[in-house]
Amino acid sequence: MQNKILVFLCYLYFLLIPLEDFFLQDIIGSPTRIAVGLIIIVYYVTGHRINLKILPFYIYFYLLIAVASVLLWANTPDYYSIFRVTMWIVTAALFANITVYISNPSKSLFKIYTVVSLYVAYRALSYFLLTDDYGRTEVEGVNNNTLGTIFLISALFCLYNFYEKNINPIMKVFSIIGFIFFIAAIVSTGSRAAILSVGLGILIILPKSLNRIGSLILTAIVSIILVFNINENNIFVKFANDRFNRVEDDKGAGRVMIWKVGEEIIIDNPILGVGFRNFPTEFKNYIDNTPLTIDETEKLGEKDYSGAHNNALEILAELGIFGFISFYMLQIVICYHLYKLFHVIPITKLLFTLIITLNFNGLFGDLTNLKMYWTIIGIASGLSYYGLKTKKVNEGSVPGLKLSTPA
Repeated sequence: MQNKILVFLCYLYFLLIPLEDFFLQDIIGSPTRIAVGLIIIVYYVTGHRINLKILPFYIYFYLLIAVASVLLWANTPDYYSIFRVTMWIVTAALFANITVYISNPSKSLFKIYTVVSLYVAYRALSYFLLTDDYGRTEVEGVNNNTLGTIFLISALFCLYNFYEKNINPIMKVFSIIGFIFFIAAIVSTGSRAAILSVGLGILIILPKSLNRIGSLILTAIVSIILVFNINENNIFVKFANDRFNRVEDDKGAGRVMIWKVGEEIIIDNPILGVGFRNFPTEFKNYIDNTPLTIDETEKLGEKDYSGAHNNALEILAELGIFGFISFYMLQIVICYHLYKLFHVIPITKLLFTLIITLNFNGLFGDLTNLKMYWTIIGIASGLSYYGLKTKKVNEGSVPGLKLSTPA
């Protein structure tokens, strides 16, 4: 009964994530944080304890560097951001432990997330179809990249569900309809990164035979575009420039110019960085010292930027080379373990795909601010730990260890 309560609270948490990212943060604060608090309380009251060893140690090294940077060398210490990232890592540890020692309803959790995301996608598409601002959906003032990420995760789950063995034919139909629906929703947000990321995810999830065909088709399309259409007046070049190099209005984030400023910050602070969540502050200080045109400098100075629009560049600028290595070693270690478990625990292929695609998506946005990312890291770490321990138990090297069976 106690474990059922914990699983129910996990379901509640996954139900709240897309809703909070969509509009609940303006109504009742942070409902997911309340849900995590309840899960922690019930987890400890029922006699369970969190085993921190389940998460790769790189995640704690990343947190240690972030905390040290705020306390020791950041010009503008951001203590609230440290609290947030600590809560996310606690959430990852919590879900890792629940996955190993209590239950692993991973697929059911993603089903809940996807069903709720259908409502968010419906709202996004409704706005898109009822306005003339095609390609840029602004729903309730929500960031388009956040919406794109919600739909990216849900689309890949639908595709994974479609190709899973022994699935009900009716569910296959609903899965492919849902996949198409979420692709349309991604397009409505105008998030080019999410569109590219879902394409990468498709190549990972598709069976090998279809994967080869898909790879050849994509390669042929890209080759044709590159060979026959490279000139400054080409529609594809204009499309890319409009998205990446415009900062005069809200339709362009000016990413290339922002990255140029970020490069200067990294060159001056390669080892320690400028401090966790200090990129926006230092960005203003570096604009005048970056080799940009006068027009570009003026345009960048007119806007307030909350980040680098590139997760890798931002981590390197804020936490230096050691923070960068710790964060990406975390991704590599988890993905390596998940890959080895593909044929043992099928859901690991979905988690592997999500981590790869979210990191790719993060090259055009901020990955570390996504609560769903940290939750996926927790579940993936739990399944990796479970798989490795199970192998040792079967070999007799860990006598007496009992683990729950993943669903």
